[in-house]
Amino acid sequence: MEQLGKNNTSQFVAAVQNIQQQQIIPRLDTNLHADSQERLIEIAGWLNGKDYTHLTRGRGNVFRKVLGDVVNIFYIDYVYEPSSKESRLLKKMYLEFHKLKESLSEEEIITYLSERYPTPLAIGNHKKEISGKKWGHKQVDRLSDFRWLIQTMEKLDGKERG
Repeated sequence: MEQLGKNNTSQFVAAVQNIQQQQIIPRLDTNLHADSQERLIEIAGWLNGKDYTHLTRGRGNVFRKVLGDVVNIFYIDYVYEPSSKESRLLKKMYLEFHKLKESLSEEEIITYLSERYPTPLAIGNHKKEISGKKWGHKQVDRLSDFRWLIQTMEKLDGKERG
């Protein structure tokens, strides 16, 4: 009876591992030179306004996040060509937002964008009407959520990925 229990356990573990391998992408190792790691930490700080220079442990999560953001930024800025009106509008707003960040405060940006565009979430729901209400900070934060942006543009264009 004990043998049957061990056998069932090992079959269960093997089945769970098989499911995990099918659904989870393998871990991304970041084998970078020390100077490149320091640059990556600086880029992470530039992207989200936090200081990571003090970290000695837990940098792997920061590296993965910043690498994902950089890939998505590059893809949005240089590779992806939106095909729907909504997707083109979302990309236009995204590009304008990041240009405005160089010269305006966040409150000024919120006022400017909310007068000229529907919210990013509204565009993602195929709505192009400007509400006239001032946006909240969460709406502006969507324009820095690069993964959400590209996923939304792809969805609007009928090019969703897994």
